[in-house]
Amino acid sequence: KACSSMTVNEDVEYTTLYKPLPILIHGYVLPFVFLYLLLVCGWVFVFEGFEHLEALFICCAVIATLNVITCLSCVWSVHVRCLLTCKKVLSVKDATLVKVVPTANSGSTELVSIRKEMDVLTGNEVILFTFQKIKYVFDEEKKIFSAVKFP
Repeated sequence: KACSSMTVNEDVEYTTLYKPLPILIHGYVLPFVFLYLLLVCGWVFVFEGFEHLEALFICCAVIATLNVITCLSCVWSVHVRCLLTCKKVLSVKDATLVKVVPTANSGSTELVSIRKEMDVLTGNEVILFTFQKIKYVFDEEKKIFSAVKFP
């Protein structure tokens, strides 16, 4: 539970830290590679070639349709994209992405990059992300992201 509720702001319900997975391990790649391989092996070794050609085309179309729907669901939903393409992490140091879920009527969920910059005044590294044009900086002592306060 250390990776959620890391933001202090009335516009953000919670944040979750993520690290992207290699593309071959994404949920819309690896399972479908196995399905396509299973289809080819079944076609070659079980059905022995051209006897049931229509069944091959139907199975291939079904798998391809599921593959396309899975890919598109990553575009349609940030939650699905995080589930299929990222790994949750507990430490801000390990994270490169943050899923920001706003409160009701405050916008839509986004997956944004975490940036690491040097503070000009102190010379320390600052961990931050930008959501809805508001910059959130990680406070090492409180272990939370908070919006930058302006004088």
